[in-house]
Amino acid sequence: MPLVPLERLSLALLLAMGTRPGLAGPVSTCDANGSLYFLGEWYSLDSDPCIQCECTAEGPACARMDCAALPPACIHVSHYPGDCCPRCERVGCEHRGQVYELGQHFQPSECEQCTCDLDGIARCLVADCAPPPCVNPIYEKGHCCPICKEGPNCYVDGSQHNIIPAGESFWISPCIRCRCHDGQDAGYWEGNCLAKCEQLAGC
Repeated sequence: MPLVPLERLSLALLLAMGTRPGLAGPVSTCDANGSLYFLGEWYSLDSDPCIQCECTAEGPACARMDCAALPPACIHVSHYPGDCCPRCERVGCEHRGQVYELGQHFQPSECEQCTCDLDGIARCLVADCAPPPCVNPIYEKGHCCPICKEGPNCYVDGSQHNIIPAGESFWISPCIRCRCHDGQDAGYWEGNCLAKCEQLAGC
């Protein structure tokens, strides 16, 4: 059996007993939070849960704990007493004050279709409404695009006072007749809201 120098043996015994050279008596525990902790034991301070300590032969070795970043899609965070770091309780999307689960499809309005993507961002598509075939469309609940309650129509002239149904004619004078297009041609109502007028020949 090899011999161990006395000096090295004394130092090894001191460390094993949790003592410090130059101090009277062994120091084998750490006092904190009103409790005793043994060598190698970890604990956090009641005064600051983010301070983590290890009881060592040289005394408490403490360091501040770093909190992990919360998920980008976290929508509900809780911070419990005694915990250093906040906790993410719920992951999803928040859109106009409403909370949706990841992957959920929802319709916040008649014209929108949205999805709660996995990155926690709500992405929406907005309907592109075609021009209504009338000059007096209205919006009704449950309909995205405006509707023509009175059917297709147009203005008689630029004064926009008189409205005539599509496909009908209107005499604005004994010699001038105006007719509202029936609107069957694709794209006709794009910017067209006036009747087509013609003056009778020889009038």
